[in-house]
Amino acid sequence: MFSKFFNFLKRLDKYLLAASVLLVAVGLLMIYSTTFSDPVKSGLFARQLFFFIAGLGFLIIASGFDYRFLRRAAGTFYVFAVLLLVAVLFFGMNISGSRRWFSLGFFQMQPVELAKLALIVFLAAYFQKKLPEIRRFRTVLWSAVIVAIPVALTLAEPDLGSAMVLGFIWLGMFLAAGVSKKHLAILLLVFLATSAFSWAYILKDYQKDRIYSFLEPTADPQGRGYNALQAITAVGSGGLFGRGFARGVVSGLRFLPERQTDFIFASLAEELGFLGASFLLLLLSVWFLRIIKVIKNSRENYGFFLSVGIFSYFFFQTSINIAMNIGILPITGVPLPLISYGGSSLLTSLISVGLLQSIVAHGQPVRFR
Repeated sequence: MFSKFFNFLKRLDKYLLAASVLLVAVGLLMIYSTTFSDPVKSGLFARQLFFFIAGLGFLIIASGFDYRFLRRAAGTFYVFAVLLLVAVLFFGMNISGSRRWFSLGFFQMQPVELAKLALIVFLAAYFQKKLPEIRRFRTVLWSAVIVAIPVALTLAEPDLGSAMVLGFIWLGMFLAAGVSKKHLAILLLVFLATSAFSWAYILKDYQKDRIYSFLEPTADPQGRGYNALQAITAVGSGGLFGRGFARGVVSGLRFLPERQTDFIFASLAEELGFLGASFLLLLLSVWFLRIIKVIKNSRENYGFFLSVGIFSYFFFQTSINIAMNIGILPITGVPLPLISYGGSSLLTSLISVGLLQSIVAHGQPVRFR
């Protein structure tokens, strides 16, 4: 039994696993650094550590599970996630006018994190099945409908950042399927029209303020531009070596809001400086390169689309988070995968890494001795 387990471990991508664990470790250090002196948030480190340990268990289970069986349950998984997104609008916690979480005791579940993975699993099955018909506009249109449902429900919470990530997941898988330029242009026009409609009738005032503050953050430095300016200040004040671990001024004195979630990169840059931020970016680059290797080595279409979807999820969410921390994108409130505080996000990310490992392990030929 143990020999089979160790043989299975040898088939995993150790660099992907090591990079994932190191990213979580960096996150844990920064969560401790930014919350240990805050009596309200001092327990977040212990909670995140608990979710990490639980997530490792899920990662191992997902690694040992043959990912190809997900195709059979893809539709059920997708419908379940959509129902959760509907339910949270009626029964979720109302925090600052948003309904994004279910309260489950000491754990607050965010359904949209599960919906990201469910969308990837379902779209992978859809694109694999419809790949011979990918040049037909009807096939393309149905894929857009599949993503539009969770996007609309997420916007209703409202959660613009997560809705963008869902859209980018679909875009990455959509492009990987090899769609025609004509269909891509048509959908781009539809997107522009939908964006204009959303701006006029769907987006909340505070979401519009985030875009205004991005375009001109100094216009209202104590109001709508405050968060963006504090994040940029934190990043810039770190210098080459940083102020030192747990010695951040902007983050430590709580000038920077959500320093352990949305703005954890700015907190790290202030405390560990350019070198610390560069190390994190290097670690993320290694992580993404290993995922790209999984994509290239996928032996069948479902594994290919599943790994492309997971890569799109991680890459776009990471890019959005870091870009908003350094002031080149509006603040949208998406976590940095594996690093930001959040049980739902961490568990979903680790399960996704487990599925990548399953693609690696079960995609290798079996050798008989």
